[in-house]
Amino acid sequence: MGESALFFVDGNNVMGARPDGWWRDRTGAARRLLEQVAELARADGGQWTVVFDGRAPKQGAAQPVEGVTVEYPERQGRNGADDHIVRLLAKLPEGSDVMLYTSDRNLRERATATGARVEGARALLSRLEDLQPLEVYASQEVTVSSQTRLSARPATPDDVPLVLAFIRGLAEYERLTHLVEATEESVRDTLFGDAPSAEVLLGFIDDAAAGFAVYFHTYSTFLARPGLYLEDIYVSPEHRRQGLGSLLMRRVAAIAVERGCGRFEWAALDWNTDAHRFYEGLGAEMLSEWRLFRMTGEALRRLGESGGGDG
Repeated sequence: MGESALFFVDGNNVMGARPDGWWRDRTGAARRLLEQVAELARADGGQWTVVFDGRAPKQGAAQPVEGVTVEYPERQGRNGADDHIVRLLAKLPEGSDVMLYTSDRNLRERATATGARVEGARALLSRLEDLQPLEVYASQEVTVSSQTRLSARPATPDDVPLVLAFIRGLAEYERLTHLVEATEESVRDTLFGDAPSAEVLLGFIDDAAAGFAVYFHTYSTFLARPGLYLEDIYVSPEHRRQGLGSLLMRRVAAIAVERGCGRFEWAALDWNTDAHRFYEGLGAEMLSEWRLFRMTGEALRRLGESGGGDG
């Protein structure tokens, strides 16, 4: 893409894809993103437009940055920024050389329909990384402000009551408490016994236990490599929006990379659109063409019994 290329950036989405803590100060994060995009514009050329949504990013972008145009949606709230970006794209002359950076699945589809090319938020961050290294927060501990410290560590048998409390908290949030059969004894046996079925990371904000991630290995025949499946991730309601969920995701992803996994996968409830946006902001892709099948209880017992023996 040359000097005549047009680049559009879904600002809030890209900020959310940055490492833990970077976007908590949305005013400062918006300003820093603009400065980095301006550096990229000077290095690679093209016309750049960043669209922000919300009061804090607007404050951060109040002072103009040479080489970057800033836009705000006419309508605030859900999908306001998305609608504004699509309107901007639709007004461009046919055949324009256009690239949009966002990991929002719905916006990606709508932008593609206008003829724009689309890449994820991480693709833009990678280009920025080539100009100036970004902070990396995949380590065990992160200080996101002078007052707040995020950390994660593997759970131990002594943490069984805490793990069970998070399981019940997650079930309540997902409106699935009627399905919980876990007890301290079963959690201890299956997670910390002779043959653990999964592993657990505990997340902390300062010294307070605030969330967990439960994961286990899978296998891909196509890749002939192990994978890592995230069974659950949960942060207590009073501790959300401080970066801990992102820290846990990045730590489990780092474990997958360290172990040579080809895939890192998980499922999300269809109504939990906040989670969808969070995952897409990290660079994940929703696989809408797949359907999840499950067998439990009596159905599982019957099928299992029908397959017993050598006949």
